[in-house]
Amino acid sequence: MKTIDIHAHLVPKSLWQAADAGREWYGFRHEPGDGLGSMLGGGRRTSFSSPKVRFTTEERLKDMDAQGVDVQVVSIHTPFFGYHLDPAQGRALAREVNDEIAGMVRQWPQRFAGLATLPVQDVKAAIDELERAVTVLGLKGAELDTIVNGENWDEPKFLPLFKAAEALGAVLFFHPQPQHNFLIQRTSSRSLSSACSTPAPISKCASLTAAGRPATRWAASTAGGRASRPSGAASRSRRARTSAVSITTASSAARRRSAS
Repeated sequence: MKTIDIHAHLVPKSLWQAADAGREWYGFRHEPGDGLGSMLGGGRRTSFSSPKVRFTTEERLKDMDAQGVDVQVVSIHTPFFGYHLDPAQGRALAREVNDEIAGMVRQWPQRFAGLATLPVQDVKAAIDELERAVTVLGLKGAELDTIVNGENWDEPKFLPLFKAAEALGAVLFFHPQPQHNFLIQRTSSRSLSSACSTPAPISKCASLTAAGRPATRWAASTAGGRASRPSGAASRSRRARTSAVSITTASSAARRRSAS
């Protein structure tokens, strides 16, 4: 049996190089402070308390061995999606990060798999980068925030991205951010405030986001329970067709076990 951690984030090496040089990284700026300090960008501050976010790949491998993790599926640390950037900067950020993750996978193919980040503020650019990530870089799919500049994933403009992911067989890994996720905007308009007030039902709410999308393989982090298809009127109107759904939890390191 292999232990596969699908909730394994990367803070890009180029970000730390920029921070050490006192430069911005795609609009993100480092401020010294407790621990490893904070990054400011996109109107938010992210503080780093764990030294692991600066681990080299060799240090990451040692840490995986100590935890009994055989394989990590690596994705970008969530504050750094860069959806707020202009499309050109968003594409540059995505390509740089995806190339770094792909390099880890190429050097240690038995220990790492990768998920891309996408410039979804430009859907056509996001599709192009997903195709490059899967067909050229060999990544398994993409990690996505649960909201894009105030818009939810069931907006019609995003449907071509889901169709592209389905055609490629790509996995989509949805990762919310604290105080900035689809639940905050969606609960009032969907009358879901009581249903989504605790972490466990996030899986059901995520099902509503996926409803009506193509039969894309997807997973969600920082959730609990099993995702279910909408019932009643929601089921009839949206016809959720998601397949191979799995929900992971941050508290258990999101480990998925599969036969070796």
